[in-house]
Amino acid sequence: MLTYTGSKNRFMKLAGNQETGAQNFFDDFYNEHLRGIYAKRPWKFLKNEATVLSVASQQYYKLPNNFKKLSSIYILNGTDKTVPEPIRNQEEWDRMNSSTGNSSDYPDYYFIDYSSVYKICFYPKFSTADLPIVVSYEKNTKDLSVADYTAGTIAIVINTTVVTGTATTFTTAMVGRFIKINDDWYRIATFTSTTVIGLENTYIGATATGLAYTIGEVSELPQDFQIIPIYLTVADWYRKEKEYNSADRFEQKAEIKIKELEYMFSSMVDNVVLDNSGNNIFKNPNLYVTK
Repeated sequence: MLTYTGSKNRFMKLAGNQETGAQNFFDDFYNEHLRGIYAKRPWKFLKNEATVLSVASQQYYKLPNNFKKLSSIYILNGTDKTVPEPIRNQEEWDRMNSSTGNSSDYPDYYFIDYSSVYKICFYPKFSTADLPIVVSYEKNTKDLSVADYTAGTIAIVINTTVVTGTATTFTTAMVGRFIKINDDWYRIATFTSTTVIGLENTYIGATATGLAYTIGEVSELPQDFQIIPIYLTVADWYRKEKEYNSADRFEQKAEIKIKELEYMFSSMVDNVVLDNSGNNIFKNPNLYVTK
């Protein structure tokens, strides 16, 4: 797993330069290449799914904090699956809602409200509570810029998710980052205090205290492909230095890894639903790995 700090260190080693100018160069170009890779395809690794429950007479529902773009949506009512139709603009949505008081457990339409906090809205309103609303979406990504955090030590018990620190200053901003415990990486899911955080998955190592650890920002790229933006940034560096053979070599390395990434993780279409007619949903097989 390559954190932001690990990526910068790898860049400086490949560029053969540890000076401040090289570090600043990395900061200027690494995230640019990362954004470029994210934008190339509707990648499977940027897809996510969330479920919220309906509330009787409630029309608006908050979308996940990392929501970027909707891929598909359906509502479960027993064995029935309802796929509402989208409303594309605010004016059409406002006209539809000029008729108030309507409710149903089978909403006909939805609207994405992108003002301030992203929300999804339904028409008619739900008449029953606790119906699962299943939202498939593309995750938002962010630039990496935070250095690894390693202060103090941690203790953790096997088959648990609670990490307890000694002489640590954990923060809420660490949620979503990764922590390296022994040789394994875990995503941080919760923040409790400056000395307590929670893991997304259960810790599989041996119970231990006084452990060294690393918390770092990691890109959304699958682990085997986190080297790609580093190769591209190294290529830019050598091109700036007019070492064109080295630049071409690292660009070719990046291109090979990008082809592998496309083969393994690209989607043919930006939607997990192939046919949403009626109440049946057919998932796009291109989005799933099969044996």
